Amino acid sequence: MKKIFTLSLISLCLHFNATACSCIYFASFCESTTTESNVVEVEVSQKYNSPTDEFSKFMDVSIVEVLNGITSETHLTIVDNGTSCDVNHQQFAIGDHLILRFLNPGTNSEANFPTLSLGGCTEDFLKIDDDTVTGLINPDLTSQSLSDFKDDLMSCTDLTLYDRDIEFLDEDILIFPNPTFEDIDVATGFTILTLDLLSYQLFAAAGQLLSEGEFTRIDSRVKMKNLPNGFYFLKIRYKDQFIVRKVIKR
Repeated sequence: MKKIFTLSLISLCLHFNATACSCIYFASFCESTTTESNVVEVEVSQKYNSPTDEFSKFMDVSIVEVLNGITSETHLTIVDNGTSCDVNHQQFAIGDHLILRFLNPGTNSEANFPTLSLGGCTEDFLKIDDDTVTGLINPDLTSQSLSDFKDDLMSCTDLTLYDRDIEFLDEDILIFPNPTFEDIDVATGFTILTLDLLSYQLFAAAGQLLSEGEFTRIDSRVKMKNLPNGFYFLKIRYKDQFIVRKVIKR
């Protein structure tokens, strides 16, 4: 487990800007890929300067080959993911080949094509250099020939290979910012796509249930912006285990 965590942190530093990107566990490409995922080889066809307005597009890519999935897209526009875990897009050049994973691309009137963001607490892309795939392919593999990667893709999408029976501990949860003036983000040490979903309940100090839901990403947001100042209790459940954290709203 220590080896996995170390590899994850190394990949995190290489791929993301050196800002406050809060990922207790950084999931590899295969850990975050399912049989329903679209896995494609793409070529960077156009680069943009990062604009300062609200919508930032970084590059267009053309899909060279669909390796898994049923996507009908031929091009994608890579955009800002809106978090501190945004990928450093300056590392890409026109003509570079990448492996991308996505489910359903987004839309934006300012983008040339359906949109896709890279970043967060999962390895969303792998680079191809001289027919070699590089990146955090799985927790123990950071380089593989392109032909072997394609041959092994079926096992890459087998989530049972990465499911782990992990004891749910209090230190596995990070809540930030706390105290908060608006919403809070919750980061976990789990790869949510390979485990049962975590769920949460937000309670007022007097015990009233205010909101509840399931976390569908490793980084998940709990809405608190419109709540009055005071303290609250956030109950986070994993299978038959749960923890409770005190959250202060100012």
